[in-house]
Amino acid sequence: MKLKRNSKIRPKLFAVLAVSAWLAAGASIEAARAGEPVEDFLIFRRTGSASAQLETSVTRFRHPESQQLVSLVAAVHIGEVGYFQRIQEQLDRHDLVLYEMVGGPAPGSPDAPVEAQEHDEVDEINRLEFISTLQRGMQEMLQVEHQMQQIDYTRGNLRHADLTSRAFRLALQVHGLFDIDPNALLKGFAPAMLDGFRLQAALSTDDDQTVNRVRWTMAQLLARSANQMAILGIKDIEKPEDLILGIRNDHLWKVFQRSVPERWRRIAIYYGAAHLPDIRRRLLEKGWVQVEAIWIPAWKIPAGDPMPFIDIERRARL
Repeated sequence: MKLKRNSKIRPKLFAVLAVSAWLAAGASIEAARAGEPVEDFLIFRRTGSASAQLETSVTRFRHPESQQLVSLVAAVHIGEVGYFQRIQEQLDRHDLVLYEMVGGPAPGSPDAPVEAQEHDEVDEINRLEFISTLQRGMQEMLQVEHQMQQIDYTRGNLRHADLTSRAFRLALQVHGLFDIDPNALLKGFAPAMLDGFRLQAALSTDDDQTVNRVRWTMAQLLARSANQMAILGIKDIEKPEDLILGIRNDHLWKVFQRSVPERWRRIAIYYGAAHLPDIRRRLLEKGWVQVEAIWIPAWKIPAGDPMPFIDIERRARL
């Protein structure tokens, strides 16, 4: 099947190389081994000699006393339309969905303020806009969609569970955005360059397979990058203490603990895959029992074929 050519691919190369360096510095192929905590939530899975999928999981836990159900719905922010449709179906099965969004509730969501945010507060999170810009560049090159355009944040079961702009500003003053580890940075320099070369090779020929080559390279990069957080000062991804993962997870956990006594039967936590090993650890320590894990393809290689629903590792019926 021929894919549409994208004449803007080459001008976007710098953006993709930049995001690959940001995501994958320190990420050697050898480090992306089975058994890493994040691989329970985000994985690159080969389905044939020339086919593969980037997949995210939905992992469910049940409390033995209250019989409440919690689903950790791993997020990857760009994917095919069918992926987001299946994620939406999963979220709609829950009475309450706790979701991530630095700065405040999503526009139009149930807990979004009627009045607009103050300009100075919005400015506090604009420093993270470069991430969104890079994601949009990747979205165009990979011919996929963005989460914000595909997930319905106006659903009545949503509850914001992330830092507001004011809370983010205060945490930023105390902790800084990243705690860069110079040793990890030096160690990761060569692997990051190799990832850049792989992307350059994938983009070297503009033909009907360019998107597939880039999808393959980026899927591998994304799947292993979440495990390589040491460069940002995150030494234990199951007990992070930084702002991007640790402080935000602390806030999410407080919102979750306030929500559980409200006796919601099914609660979903819709957060990026790198956040979830820590949340899983907290659930298990509080006596929640894992009962099921299913996998949903975010994007396929080759692109364009009908997307099947992958359901594996089922351990108990709901």
